[in-house]
Parts: sequence; structure tokens; C-alpha cells
Amino acid sequence: MSFAPALALPHPEAKTPSAVKNELTLAQLKAAVKNPCNPSTQPECTPLEQALGPLQRTFEEYKIYTPGQQAAAIAIMAFESGGFAYKTNLNPTNYGQGTYAQMQYPSIEKYVSSIKALSSKFQALVKPGTTVTDGAVKNKVLKLVTSNLDYCFGAAPWYMSNKATCDPAVFDGLSKGTDEAYKTYLSKCINTGIDARMQTWHDAIAALQ
Repeated sequence: MSFAPALALPHPEAKTPSAVKNELTLAQLKAAVKNPCNPSTQPECTPLEQALGPLQRTFEEYKIYTPGQQAAAIAIMAFESGGFAYKTNLNPTNYGQGTYAQMQYPSIEKYVSSIKALSSKFQALVKPGTTVTDGAVKNKVLKLVTSNLDYCFGAAPWYMSNKATCDPAVFDGLSKGTDEAYKTYLSKCINTGIDARMQTWHDAIAALQ
């Protein structure tokens, strides 16, 4: 996944041109994530019952309100993490890559730095104005968010609602809930392949609409 470098800028008030605010339910989440992880065999797995609360809270925090926007966030995480199985990238040389969105460095650094509660811990690892090149430090930065489920699930909502990483018009367009809107999001905001990621989108949007 190729999350582009980002600045931690807030997105303006979300628009809901074609859908009302959705209150995500467990039934919707179970229908959206067809192949959830298994905590008995996958140590980083978060079962859907435990994922619901963090998703609800981060959707509210980052104004991911409409079914289309929520489906997009769920779909990208379900695909990238294997049904919420992996919050640390399986390739050990991909330093600092993770969360359930599998966000790459340096975007993960921008995300961590946007969280006020992590400010002192982040600054202890990364001095202002410096560029992190040490893989071990990148992994420590990632650990600040993977150790907390709200932060781990919040990466995708933060990224998609941040006008520095995703054009507000593309973000707002997700409210249409169409394949074209999701393809535009993947190509213009995530900078990644499309075809392999459409099935999790179809599952998620069918569950939420």
C-alpha cells in the first residue's frame, strides 16, 4: 500500500450530499468484513466485537459519517490487514509500516504527531526538524499507535479525512457509495492498485447502505 506522505492538517466539516450519518452497528460490521481474522491463530487479530467501539469512536473523531465513507475505511483496512489480522507489516524490512491500514512511513509519523496524547512520547523519539532514517526508531514510532486500538483503527479515517493526503472532493465523493468513487479514492488518495481491492469494497458498501 502506498500511502503518500502527509501533513497533519484537519479536514473541514464533512459534507453529506447523498447520505445521512450512519451509526455503525456490529451487524453491519460483520456483514462488511466477510473474512475476519482468528485471534487463536493470529496474535495481532482484533475480533469484530472488539473492533466496533474503536471504529465508532474514530469515525466520529475524524467525521467519517456517511455509509460510503465508512465503507471505504472498513474496506481498505479489511483488505490491507487481512480482516484485522495484522497491524505490523509482515515484511520486517518495511520499517514503521502498520496499523490496520498498513500505513507506510513517513505518513505514519505524520499520523502519530497529530495525536496530542502521544506528543511527549513522539518527541522523545523524533526531534523537531529531523528526518528518521533508523529502522528501529521507525518501528518505535509505529508502536505508539499499534499498542492502542483506537489509534490503530484511526489511521485510515485520519488519512482519508486529511486534506493534505486526500483531496476533499474525493473524500466527499465517497458519500455517493459508487464503485467509481472508491476507485478514485484508491488511485488519487492511496496511490495503489484497484482491481484486487474491489471485493472488500463491495462487501462493505453492501453492508452499510
